[in-house]
Amino acid sequence: MKKFEHTPIPFSPLANSGQVRAEGKGAAADIFGGAELLSSGRAALFRIGALLRRRAALWVPSYFCPSIKRALGNFFDMRSFDDFPSEPAPRFDTLNPAPGDFVLCVNFFGLRDPEVWRQWRKRNGGALIIEDHTHAPLSAWAKNSDADFSFASLRKYFPIPDGAYLKGKSLAPAKLFSKGGSMPDFSADALQAAALLNARGKYDSEVEALYYSAETKLNGALKPSRMSAYSLAVLDCLDIRALERARAANMGAFAAALEPSKKFRLVGARFNPVLKFETRRECSKAYCALCSGGVFLSVYWGGFGKLAGPALLKEAQTLLCIPIDFRQSPSEAAAAAEILNAL
Repeated sequence: MKKFEHTPIPFSPLANSGQVRAEGKGAAADIFGGAELLSSGRAALFRIGALLRRRAALWVPSYFCPSIKRALGNFFDMRSFDDFPSEPAPRFDTLNPAPGDFVLCVNFFGLRDPEVWRQWRKRNGGALIIEDHTHAPLSAWAKNSDADFSFASLRKYFPIPDGAYLKGKSLAPAKLFSKGGSMPDFSADALQAAALLNARGKYDSEVEALYYSAETKLNGALKPSRMSAYSLAVLDCLDIRALERARAANMGAFAAALEPSKKFRLVGARFNPVLKFETRRECSKAYCALCSGGVFLSVYWGGFGKLAGPALLKEAQTLLCIPIDFRQSPSEAAAAAEILNAL
């Protein structure tokens, strides 16, 4: 198969001419009209914390980025509830917010049925809801959200190095966060890495160092920052419909080529294909086989540590997210599935 030479990372910070609309600008307003423009998803959460006039409790899914959890402790009293992408709904028996507590509702990989959360909210009217639509920012759920706050990290969905939106029931966008600004340090490094990768056609040590530098700077941030003028300009002229068609075609090709297996099951394929393995060993074998075939996988939040608990560790050690989106062709997506069929 043709190797996925440009996907050793889960996202693509660099847009190309084929992803731009011929008729010019206008795409951005369809995504986040009337929202504040932040640099990242964590910046959106920091912004919520900064807006509050009190230190509130925040309930966060157990399966969530550990570095963000730690940083949010500067704004909130942190609580946790069991919520795993391989399951159709959170384990609501572990979620017991008091009136006025915030609850982070995550649409994992774009696979969650919003009705699950709507029914819970009817029974728990005192809780305040923050919805994370990072993996499905164009979904009807995201567009029609009635949560107290909702956000999406657009840099994980579109070819831009930074960017997120934040909406709220009573949030009047501040002037500072209503337009693009200078490029954050982390996105400058990510963009440099993507440009170098594109120019050289290979993921070498210099490219890797830039990407790790970007992640280090992102993880060190502790205050909200706005989207860069560069990302906003690129986002505004992207051919969103074409990118969505390409993503959907690749998801369909992967799912159609993937054969039933006793070793794993396909949880879903919308943001990208997500597989749940029966054992940690089988998951590791699949990871190695895919990497040998040129499909370099990102590890989603594996560093939970020994205090994570058995359920969370099992989820982290048996879940694989295949880096297929709008960048590949359907034949490449099908070839990735064939690697798994050969296990």
